[in-house]
Amino acid sequence: MVDVSIVLIGYNDSQRLPRALASLQAQSLHSIEIIAVDDCSTDNSLEILRQAAKGDPRIRVEQLAVNSGGCSAPRNRGIELAQGTYIMFCDSDDEFDRHACRNLFHAAEKMHADVVVGAAERIVTDADGRVETKIWWPDLHSEVQTVGSLADLPELLYDTISVNKIYRRELLIQRNIDFPQGLLFEDQLFTLNVYLAAARIGVIPEVVYRWYVDRSAASITQSRKELRNLKDRIEINRRMDLLLVHLPEIAFHKNVKFLKHEASLYLTTIFESDEESANSLEQELAAYCQTIPAQTYEHVRPGLRVALYYLLVGDHVNLKSALRFDKGGGVIDVVLAGSAGTQWSPEHGEILGRSAKWWLNVTDLHIPLIPFARRKYRHVLESDGSVKTTDFLGDLGDSPQAQLVLAEHKTGAIITAPMSVVNRSEGRLTWQVDWSNPELLQNRGLNSGEKGGVFVELTRGSEINRCDIEVPEKLPIASMNISAVASFSCADRIEFDRSPQGSMLWQAHGSSRSPSSLMRKVRRTGTGVPATRPQAFTVPTGRPIFIFAPQRITAFSTRMERFDTEAWIRDFGVSAYLLIPQEPFTPAPGRARYAYQTYSESRRNQSLSAADWVITDDPELLTLHNAIAFQRDLGAARYLLAPIDQDAIVTSAGLHARVSELLEGHES
Repeated sequence: MVDVSIVLIGYNDSQRLPRALASLQAQSLHSIEIIAVDDCSTDNSLEILRQAAKGDPRIRVEQLAVNSGGCSAPRNRGIELAQGTYIMFCDSDDEFDRHACRNLFHAAEKMHADVVVGAAERIVTDADGRVETKIWWPDLHSEVQTVGSLADLPELLYDTISVNKIYRRELLIQRNIDFPQGLLFEDQLFTLNVYLAAARIGVIPEVVYRWYVDRSAASITQSRKELRNLKDRIEINRRMDLLLVHLPEIAFHKNVKFLKHEASLYLTTIFESDEESANSLEQELAAYCQTIPAQTYEHVRPGLRVALYYLLVGDHVNLKSALRFDKGGGVIDVVLAGSAGTQWSPEHGEILGRSAKWWLNVTDLHIPLIPFARRKYRHVLESDGSVKTTDFLGDLGDSPQAQLVLAEHKTGAIITAPMSVVNRSEGRLTWQVDWSNPELLQNRGLNSGEKGGVFVELTRGSEINRCDIEVPEKLPIASMNISAVASFSCADRIEFDRSPQGSMLWQAHGSSRSPSSLMRKVRRTGTGVPATRPQAFTVPTGRPIFIFAPQRITAFSTRMERFDTEAWIRDFGVSAYLLIPQEPFTPAPGRARYAYQTYSESRRNQSLSAADWVITDDPELLTLHNAIAFQRDLGAARYLLAPIDQDAIVTSAGLHARVSELLEGHES
């Protein structure tokens, strides 16, 4: 008997199938069989498999008589044909790590486990060809773990894909566990059945599977705008609910996962869809969310909870508004209510036994603490060319200062146009833009073809805020004449366009032919000195500022989590402000703009100057009077760092204790 049976499935995927098959044939564990099940392809997939089988006796080829339209039928056929002690699954568009079978097989044998979960590497290619690689649910795979049941490690519910796991075949046969036919997201139900049936479950940190996602290609599971996609997802969850009727603790974790992950994904789709397309998705999603107990919603982030409230009450307009914050980068287009902006809106009534006030409480977002420069205002270009701004905290002042900025992507602000308030009503400001009076901010003309974005720049004291301007599908302003400030042979007009996301774009066109333009002087501020580009890097006042400035490591690119950013935000997010470097080993915290910001290498010195205390293991910085020596214990990886002479704090707990002492002294 072979140790591992690998079930490889595919349909009309002859371009990627050879890569997947080669990764299975190259496995370092030799006692395997490869059961290739073709779902009645019409391309040459079957020929590729049969040709490979001629040269490799480990490969067995099977073709379904008719196309099943999903992954369940071919996988189930593979289970029927398998002879190994264990079973694994692979899709034709993905691949195994070379040691996938060996690592999972040996772990299962050593742990005496019925199922072992390895890490999956998700490789996403966006529509522009950019590639991003991430570990799927990395926190689950931080260390080796063995548990006796799903209740001991409910985080397993977040890793329900079937392809990064090894299953004891005897368990599947005895418990009659297979994939549900005719439904998408079949992995979730299959994996839950396995978790519930398993006497022991193992987890290992090694990457065993490479999961390729191409955003530009069609995929039945990635096409969330299709109603069938959502209906199948909900049907799978309803079947999971039936399995968990007598397991309330696991059902609770499963529901939290649904809200945080699946519901959040479909709300993103709703946010990106037009009203007609979104309506059916909203109704389907709301109907299922109505079945989830109210206490579950306590465990989702406040912005998502607000959006789910409006979904449940069927308020499409306010749902889109809430999603602008949660899915649109933190844009706030409502006037916040309550003391210091703690309430999203002053609504009344209740849903699922909880008051509207409870659902709409956003105290934990600490919105008033978001630095002015990092706030996300919503600026909307109206049909008459005016701009409407939501002053969500009501603190822009009686005479707010603003200008329209046309910025080129590489060199920054180039042209500005003055703005003045013409109306103020219930937290909404209406600005008049002087489109006919542009000012050139750089000592050069614009070349035809140069382009960039359009922003509203707000100024409050020494602080500057710059946010996109949102435009309707039909632009009320088509162009801007800049001949008055154009240099000879440079562009003399700006034409505007709308991005797919709804923001305003510009591009320079034409050419000024007037020789007199050589003599024109660009209008400048009082002394004739060219206007300078505003500083984009600002930090808030009123709170102590800490900077994490570690040694630079250029030769080591794997995950080195040298700073627990989430724990810092939890303990000090309100009382202090954190600057962290843009480095791959610094985990990016989620939705805590009030607590931190990143700095680039070019801003390092400026950031150091702004900080009250410097958390570092850089020998050069440890000479500073405000340095805190911190070098987290990284195991063998510590040898990549230069040693430091003085005693350093080596744990996050020790660092937090020291920071608490400093903050207490600062307050006194």
